[in-house]
Amino acid sequence: MSLFRQSRAYLFATFANAALSLALLPFATKILGPDDFGTYGFVLAVVTFMSGFADAGVGILLAEHYPASTPAERRNLLTTVAASSVLASAVLALTISVAWQPLGSLFEADHLMPELGLALACVGMPFRTFSSVSTTAFILQRRSAAAAYALLSQAGIGFSVTLVSLFVFDAGMISLFVGNAAGVVVGASVALIALRRDLSVLPTSRWIRELLRVAPSAATAGLMEGMRPLVETQSILRGDGTAGVGIFNHARLYYGFLMQVVNSVGYALWPLALQEARNRVDDFRRVGRVWNGVYFLLTAAGVALAFFAPEFIDVLTHGKFEAASLWAPVLVAYLLLQNSGKAATAILYASMKGAL
Repeated sequence: MSLFRQSRAYLFATFANAALSLALLPFATKILGPDDFGTYGFVLAVVTFMSGFADAGVGILLAEHYPASTPAERRNLLTTVAASSVLASAVLALTISVAWQPLGSLFEADHLMPELGLALACVGMPFRTFSSVSTTAFILQRRSAAAAYALLSQAGIGFSVTLVSLFVFDAGMISLFVGNAAGVVVGASVALIALRRDLSVLPTSRWIRELLRVAPSAATAGLMEGMRPLVETQSILRGDGTAGVGIFNHARLYYGFLMQVVNSVGYALWPLALQEARNRVDDFRRVGRVWNGVYFLLTAAGVALAFFAPEFIDVLTHGKFEAASLWAPVLVAYLLLQNSGKAATAILYASMKGAL
């Protein structure tokens, strides 16, 4: 219970973020349809795929070394991984911008991409990367409130800017890109302010060498995970066009809402899981009890979506995305599989074998 008291601010922020994302749907789908969300989803799939290269072992290195390091070592470590990942993300964003014409032709989707939308998605990439690094650092520091402030600011700004763009400036589909970019920029800025005393001036060679040690495995894993939504999106795009992509990505929204909640629990448990993995004294009893509860709730959510998703989605989206009800329970089942093996993962990280 003490663990969740420490993490309750971040858990609350996660639920609030999911609630805002859900609340946006009736407003956005009043104006936008499956084709609009399909184009937006395709752009994000490309960005996610390219962002897989930017991870470069950040999560592995922080989990392996941050808890046991001195304050000075922590500052150098966090600075090194943050600077490296943000720089890599910025280079990848520039690559997408420059290479989009041949890349879009390869995927037979160059005619779909709004130039302003592409630019906004690329601008947001380094900020999103820094937000990811900062969240990991906050969780390892057990600074639930700081993580919550960053997440709530990102969610609130994204929600507000999207609505203003839609209904005041009549920006249409571009409103989704504007809201997304504004949210990640503000969220990353809040995180940077909160971490200002935890960063040093420059990266250090020691941590760069450590990062290079785990980078190949981490980049490969990130690439493969990022490739999945791109392959899914491209396959549906060829068969059902942008409207089909929009329907599938709408189903992924519910998967994303549940994943946010599950990730918040995972973040809250991560320091304890690493501690229990190092001690090996209680066979993950405390961590296991919580995850069993999460698995039960995910199963209940999947069953509920299997029975009631058509009616729920019909009301929420003005009848435009009801076909997404076929995908929603399947994606919840995937989420269950995706979050298995937590104890084994913690043992690998605690044993300095996170790259495996």
